[in-house]
Amino acid sequence: MTIVRIGTFNVENLFSRAKALNKRSFEATSGRLAKIGDLENELAKKTYDKDRIVELYREVKDYISFNVTRSEGRKSIVLFDRRTGKFKVDVKGRDDWEGFIELKRDSFDGTTVKNTAKVIKALKADILCMVEVEDRQTMEQFDTEALGNMYGAAFSIQGNDQRGIDVGIYAKKDWAVVDVDTHIFERSGRAPLFSRDCLRVALRKDDITVNVLANHFKSKSGRDQATNNARRRRQAERVSQILGDSYDLRSDLVVVAGDLNDTPDSEPLAPLLATPRLTDAFEAAGVAEADRWTYHFRSNEQIDYLLLSDALTSKLQHIEVERRGIADVDKFTSGAIRPFDSVTHWSNAASDHAGVVAEFEL
Repeated sequence: MTIVRIGTFNVENLFSRAKALNKRSFEATSGRLAKIGDLENELAKKTYDKDRIVELYREVKDYISFNVTRSEGRKSIVLFDRRTGKFKVDVKGRDDWEGFIELKRDSFDGTTVKNTAKVIKALKADILCMVEVEDRQTMEQFDTEALGNMYGAAFSIQGNDQRGIDVGIYAKKDWAVVDVDTHIFERSGRAPLFSRDCLRVALRKDDITVNVLANHFKSKSGRDQATNNARRRRQAERVSQILGDSYDLRSDLVVVAGDLNDTPDSEPLAPLLATPRLTDAFEAAGVAEADRWTYHFRSNEQIDYLLLSDALTSKLQHIEVERRGIADVDKFTSGAIRPFDSVTHWSNAASDHAGVVAEFEL
């Protein structure tokens, strides 16, 4: 028998994060992203409402820049007029320029990086789903500089989120990547179906093959929660379909891992959580509902998951949650959990998510 530990952790990036995301409160982050979204919508129009664009730009200018690839020598779309002391829009409409909005980034200090590494080292996962990573090269750099070459394989494909929050997978040195599939090109109407990706990686050690589906579903940020919920439900439906089409959950070792951005009783996740022969690891391990939380926003909630095929469920030994990387975790657990001594503020926390790991005897 071989002991295998499989985990998931939303690391909120490894070395740098978009400034618009680097906020303590969900409301601040959500509101800022909504304003940036409004600006993108205005900039997509054929004829510009210049006053509206300036109004939005003033609110988000500290968080964005324009990457202009064509506009008759212009380097930006909104300019500051020193004579009037006001901003002005320097184009008439979308046909006058090519390019896009980029999010400015903040680099993390050494303490933040080390705290993220502390959580990962505490999980001791052989296979780890990484959520909100910049890219594969960054994962490799982090493994070398912060984890002491803990992993032999780091895998990620750039997904559909331009903010540098992709999904990836770490695997220990004795695990070989034998198959990879991505779903970044699937569409829902004109938009990508998956906010990031449903990244599928098959890993093999000796005669054991584990299939990991790494996911990061649509968040609740933004004003239109009905649209967010509908997209998250479509993602849940598609992952359930992939499971049914690609695997025999009675015999294949399969885990759906990652941040699904909703709770187990939510309507959007119902199609996935009701998939036959698929079980939440917390449920399989008999963990009390109050102890399953992985994220705190106003209350303790489970939004990070390890969903197991029957074949994997039958091999489950136990599940662990590592919450010491979360800032102020002592305050909303009445002192039952204390953060790492080096986690002194939300700005140097490892993440606002807990890490989760399940141990199996295969």
